[in-house]
Amino acid sequence: NGFDIAHGLKTRYSDFYNYLSENKDTQTFLYNMIDAYGAYDDEWWNTFEESLGDGSWFEMEFENMAESVIDNMVTDDGDEMPDIESTLETHWEAYYKFMEKLNNYVLKWISDSIDLSDVKTKVRKLKKSDDYFINFNYTMVLEEIYKISAWNVFHVHGSVAERNAIMGHGNLEAIRRYKERTDNAMARLDKNTATVNEAIASFYEATLKDTKWIININDYFWKKLHDVES
Repeated sequence: NGFDIAHGLKTRYSDFYNYLSENKDTQTFLYNMIDAYGAYDDEWWNTFEESLGDGSWFEMEFENMAESVIDNMVTDDGDEMPDIESTLETHWEAYYKFMEKLNNYVLKWISDSIDLSDVKTKVRKLKKSDDYFINFNYTMVLEEIYKISAWNVFHVHGSVAERNAIMGHGNLEAIRRYKERTDNAMARLDKNTATVNEAIASFYEATLKDTKWIININDYFWKKLHDVES
């Protein structure tokens, strides 16, 4: 992202936060994110993608909520209900479903607020280069400002031109841990505990950057590199 910042573009995570907070249609998403992560300070936003992989705040809040729901779910006779899976699902979907909108809002942020019309070239040797570029940015600075052929630029996390932007964390361990707890609870026929752990796993999955999938679906680009000597 330093490449874009060096060209005067406001593409920091803090700029993403400002975009979310200043637009009415994204404010609810921002407030939901703050509630889910406890994202109240600049430090959290400065390491945004890494912070997405730390769901400790959500885990604590959700487990407390689920425990309260379970304790209060009883039959008319005062007996505990053996299966309240659907009730829990109603609660936990509200906690993580909003995160599925993240990548759409990232794309909207770049599309709405990043203007390349006044950007000037800063690196002479990139001008009309025949090199291949693996680009982690969503903007089209290489293509539009440096006139690099789009065929030679691989936006590994998507781009504005592709109408796709991938942002997320890599905390596969958390997903594995809660999936394992889900399986163990199901083996004990403890559906309530299984549902809670499945919900936490789903929370992490909603913002996972699946790098293996990204590598696999872009096999065409890797094959183009066979003749690269340096």
